[in-house]
Parts: sequence; structure tokens; C-alpha cells
Amino acid sequence: MKCFLYPDIGRVDEPLQMHMDGLKPKEQIIVKLKMEHPSMGIWSSEINTNADANGKLSITNHGKNEFSTLIWNLKPRDNSSAVPFQSSDVTDPIHFHIDMEAVESNRTESRTVTRLFKEDHVSQVNVSTEHFEGSYFYTKGQAKLPTILILGGPNGKKRNDIAALLASQGYGAFTLPYFETYKGTTGLSNVPIEKVNHAMDWLKNHDSTDGKNIILLGISKGAELALLAASKNKGIRGVVAYSPASHVFEGLNKKNSSSSWTENGKSIPYVPFTFTFGRVLNKLVAKVKKTEPSLTTMYNNSLAKYERKGKEDAIIKVENIQGPILLLSGEEDAFWPSALMAEKIVNRLKKKNFNYSVNHSKYKNAGHLFILPFLPATQNMEELYAIGGNPLDNAISGEQAWNETIDFLNYHFPPVELPTEVYPFKTSS
Repeated sequence: MKCFLYPDIGRVDEPLQMHMDGLKPKEQIIVKLKMEHPSMGIWSSEINTNADANGKLSITNHGKNEFSTLIWNLKPRDNSSAVPFQSSDVTDPIHFHIDMEAVESNRTESRTVTRLFKEDHVSQVNVSTEHFEGSYFYTKGQAKLPTILILGGPNGKKRNDIAALLASQGYGAFTLPYFETYKGTTGLSNVPIEKVNHAMDWLKNHDSTDGKNIILLGISKGAELALLAASKNKGIRGVVAYSPASHVFEGLNKKNSSSSWTENGKSIPYVPFTFTFGRVLNKLVAKVKKTEPSLTTMYNNSLAKYERKGKEDAIIKVENIQGPILLLSGEEDAFWPSALMAEKIVNRLKKKNFNYSVNHSKYKNAGHLFILPFLPATQNMEELYAIGGNPLDNAISGEQAWNETIDFLNYHFPPVELPTEVYPFKTSS
């Protein structure tokens, strides 16, 4: 029995494939995948399949036998979900151990696969200034890197995972935590949008970046900020918005009502929250079920009430953005109605005769947050609110959305071509 695995060392977002031959025709094959989590012990999954009539078996990312399914089905053996599978600010390699058993032949093979967020050629610089902090990922010795400035979701975490993956593909990538969290509750209100401008100025002065090609990638509240900042800063050349907002909303602050964002020290007009009996009931149900409360109804009602009043001051003027826009949303979003708001953005851009390309990709069964490709579907997302969707659909949509993001960036902002010798890929036999 021979086994060929490629790549045994590769990026997290790179498809895996395994080919086996020397098997008996139609023989049953059990493939087990496991990994040791630093705090939750062993995660495992398995599939049962069969060799073909020629005694061969291929497990790829297409067709009946999919490596992605094997990875998506990884779960903790003790059913623990106390901590996330992989914190978004960590870029440590992931090691998957694969055991293959040919049942009739009573033969086994084992392999180890290493999945990288940050390839060897990528450097990380942690930045802390008076106005902002963050982490910059890039390839040393490269210049004119198109650079993506990443704004994460409402949990306040840096998205080092995304930044490292983008830098591994020939981009500069800066992840900017734009607010602080305190004792598990969010303080996302009155955040100065100038933080984005300060980070951009820093990037423009770095010798690796192409200052004329800086793009924002925002997620959830970070997408709201990305669209808002890009509408006000002509130096931003494009936006990728995951689960976006069409308006500026009230901040997520339990102590008082205020805008999410400020500009020049002044509150930016916002859609205030509407409090209803339904919202109170939703919170009570969530407390009994020990789940995170859904905010979608609140956002829907708040936006509808704002629009009934004929107000427009909180609308993000997306038509002022100086570059292409990619919007990605899930129809089962339980945080806010991102699919609806993305359509509002598209309609506004059409009405305003927007000069650049805009695309909205809507995923039928996806929730609020999209999982990066080829990571377990079962994840504690470290969120304070419900995200919607189900784990498998969020994982499938996450892979598709990530591929769309890379295609969008490659087309509009081609990455720097990196020397092939820096890639540490190799095959097993």
C-alpha cells in the first residue's frame, strides 16, 4: 500500500489531497484525522470509504471523498467548547495526524500534515503608537506590496490569522484592533475613525508598501467602519466587507446610548436602537437556554423606525468610495440583517452611478461570521452575541467567501510575485 499526500506542509487555506494505491479492489478504508488542542485535548473525526475497482483511492477537496469534510467534522472528544479552536490573534501552525486503515488487507499508514497561517518568508511587526496599535505582516525585501488593513468584528480581537494568510500570498496586511474590551463586555462606542487614517499613514511610510494601493477588509462592525472610513478617505482604494452595515448604528455600550464612531471628536449620526418587548423576551430565552442573544430583530426594527422617519444622516455614503467593493453576507445572520443591508448598499451605488465595480455574494445558509477555509466547523467564535447559521454551512460558506476575497484582491490589486523557493511545500510517500 502506497500513500501520497500533498502538501504535507502548506497554508491553512490550501486544499489537501491524498492518493493511495496498492489496495484491494473495493476494499474498505477507514481514514481518521486528529489533532491535539493546547487546552481542549484531542479533536478527532473519521470517514469510511472504499477503494475503486483498481485498488486506488483519492481524497481531495472535490467529489465524494473530501478532505475538507474530514477537517470540518473535527470535534473535541470530550465535547468541550469552553475555548475557541484557534484564537484569531494566534498564528501558530496546526498539526493534523492522519491514520489510514485498509480493513481487508489489515494494513495501516500514518501521516502528519502541518497547516500554516504564516509562511517562513513572512515577518511580523507589532506596532504601538499614541493613536493606534496593531500588527503588520509582510515579506522582507519586497517593495510596492498592495496592503490590506483588516478591521475585525465586535469581539475586539486582532485578526492576525487573516493578516498572516494574506501576507503569505504576496500582500502586506495590517490588523488593527480599533477598540478595547473590558471584563468580557464590549465598549464599542465613540471610536475615533481617525485610527484608520493613522494606521494608513504608518503604512504609507513603511518601505514595503504600495501607498497607492491600500484596501480595507472589515468584518461585522469592522465592515461598518471600513465602509465609513473609505467613504471619507480618498486614499483607500477598495473595500472587502464581510457581513456589512449600510448605516452607522448605535454603539455596543451597555452604559449609555451613543454612536459607534466619532470624527474630529464629534459623534457621527447614527441609527438608535429600538427597545421592544420582543428584545427583552429574546434575552430571557437566551439566558434560560444559556446561549448568546440574537440582535437581528432589534437591528431590523431600529432601521425600519429610522427609515419611517425619513432620516438619512446615518446612511454611509458608499458612493464616495474610490475603488471596487466586495460585499459578503449570510441570509441566516443572527447578529444583524447583513444581507438586507448589503442590498441597500448595492441599490444606493446603482442609484448614484458608482464608477467602480461592486459585487454582493449572498450565502443562503450562512450566519454572521465566516470560518476560514479548512478549519473545524465546530468553533466557539468568542462572540458576545449569536451569529446564526449552522457550523457546517458557516464553514462551507467561509471557504467560498475566502476564495471570492482572494479572487477579488488578485484581480483588482495583484499581489507581488514571491520567489517560489520561499514556499516550504514538499510531498510524502
